[in-house]
Amino acid sequence: MAASTFYVNETNTPPHVMTIAGPPKGATLRTAAGYLSWFPATDADIGDEIVQYHIQISDDPAFATFKVDTQFAAPIPPPSGEYVSINRPLHMLDGYGTLGTISNFFWRIRAQDSRFSWSSWTSGGEWFIYGVPPPNPANFTRNANGSMTLSWDVGTENWYIQWAPAVTGVWQTIEGPMGVNAWTFTPDSNATSGFYRIYGE
Repeated sequence: MAASTFYVNETNTPPHVMTIAGPPKGATLRTAAGYLSWFPATDADIGDEIVQYHIQISDDPAFATFKVDTQFAAPIPPPSGEYVSINRPLHMLDGYGTLGTISNFFWRIRAQDSRFSWSSWTSGGEWFIYGVPPPNPANFTRNANGSMTLSWDVGTENWYIQWAPAVTGVWQTIEGPMGVNAWTFTPDSNATSGFYRIYGE
């Protein structure tokens, strides 16, 4: 055969910094089935592959401590397509059980190539709320016609109104499910006293 040549590149370029796909900043992941999503990492070196991802979740934006600090294998071959992303539910991340409900958490991710170089961490203050915030009553007013309006600030799905004759009594659901953040009612004339509360799914 005729003589040929080849080139050896001993410089390994780390993977590019990744782009987060979701959830949007400040979104609520109601359960551990909620997903963290990102676009597949890429590497500048021809023939190099992304073999591993590393996710950290912290209640500290500086990531001084971690609730989740876990690594897992990347899909090979990687998914392709202009709008294709990779997803990982919280319950598949080691340590997710340490996430306190109704709390804010920051997260970041990086990728490792087949020659053991890590990309830089994603940045941009990605954060989410885990759990369902309790309703925050904002207003309880008596109207001119004798009715009352109860309104609250935090929105969710399927609100219920409950009533009890005493705080330590048996709570009865009297309205719901509702998809609004206000409720107007006329108190029962036979009930001289009582308590109302709100809860949402």
